[in-house]
Amino acid sequence: MTLFGWGNPRYFPRLPQPTVRYFDVDHDARVLAHCHWQPRPWEHPTIVALHGLNGSSDAHYMKGIAAKAFARGMNAVRLNQRNCGNTEHLSAGLFHSGLTADVKHVVEELIAVDRLPSLGVAGYSLGGNLAQRPRCPYFRSELFHCRKKGGTECFAIPGENQEHAVFGNGLCAIVHPSGAATALVALGASLKLKGPRGERTLPIEQFFVRPEHDVTRENVLQPGELIVEVRVPAGRRGGYVKLMQKQTFDWPLADAAVVLDLDGGTIREARVVLGAAAPVPWRASAVEKALVGKKLDESSARAAAIPLHGERRCGGRNNRVNYQPLTTNY
Repeated sequence: MTLFGWGNPRYFPRLPQPTVRYFDVDHDARVLAHCHWQPRPWEHPTIVALHGLNGSSDAHYMKGIAAKAFARGMNAVRLNQRNCGNTEHLSAGLFHSGLTADVKHVVEELIAVDRLPSLGVAGYSLGGNLAQRPRCPYFRSELFHCRKKGGTECFAIPGENQEHAVFGNGLCAIVHPSGAATALVALGASLKLKGPRGERTLPIEQFFVRPEHDVTRENVLQPGELIVEVRVPAGRRGGYVKLMQKQTFDWPLADAAVVLDLDGGTIREARVVLGAAAPVPWRASAVEKALVGKKLDESSARAAAIPLHGERRCGGRNNRVNYQPLTTNY
């Protein structure tokens, strides 16, 4: 973590302390929720917020959603999905929450027991993961009017940039926050978008917007448009590695995905994508070219990483340079 992040944590002073509540969702399972109730809850609409992969009810974005909803007169329920948020002891086994009816049970109880008149569920999905905004502390802070917010300067380039871009960072040094995007670009996935103007399908690489094209945006989504499908070609195999400060759950210091088309032991086609390294998932084209026609072994992988080192552009304090060769050589 940077000193800036340590010295400028996110607080939600207008969000009252939650009421802890347990919901029985199965004969051997309970889920934990943190509930923020209006003075007369039954007179207000309610939002049930669901976290994403590796998250919990205490994630900052969950508290942010709850704070905004509560300020607008809503009850807010921050729900831990099964086995998340240190609640492993509440369930007899490990389950993928998407394969359970836990949310349905919670909603039914809130309607039947609490008599709540209006209730909605806000969840985090793969589409949300791909469309999330960057976590750059300068962008997130109200103290800095950076280029991404319509200003004239990227404060990270001369400033605290330990966790910023090492490629494509001449105008804006954010890194794209999605690890899933790294793997999906390597796999050659496509996205189906749906909005008021209809549907469209495009390769996932065309979904992301580089700062030199529009520094205020990260993707091509139009107002009211959603990602409704993620399509991955069948038959492709590859690998993915993620380096983190903590090896439980954390945002990546660096990650990489590689998909190879082999003819015997020879590489016929290569797709190498670096994550947490640039404003978009970064195709390492020089590495890909260096791999094609080579036998797949450790020496060819290390040799292919050499051109990548010459592409790096970063400020003097950016320590991501130390991690990218590790993921590439993996």
